[in-house]
Amino acid sequence: HKLPKKNAPKFLMYIVGPLMGVNWRFINRNIGIKLNFNNSYIKEDLGMQFIPLKQTLVDHAKQLIQTGLIKDKK
Repeated sequence: HKLPKKNAPKFLMYIVGPLMGVNWRFINRNIGIKLNFNNSYIKEDLGMQFIPLKQTLVDHAKQLIQTGLIKDKK
């Protein structure tokens, strides 16, 4: 299964968002804003290691297929 590679235009979110329970105020304040997270404290001070995002997504997709929540394309 492939993930989307493009972003939906903001005007489209204004149209579709309310149908999905998202109001215009939320869309205006959140669409197009880049999120930045910093986990250096956890890595340096607590010594935690993280599984790479790609591996996490692959493992999750395999679990969904194994439990029958989604069908395998094979």
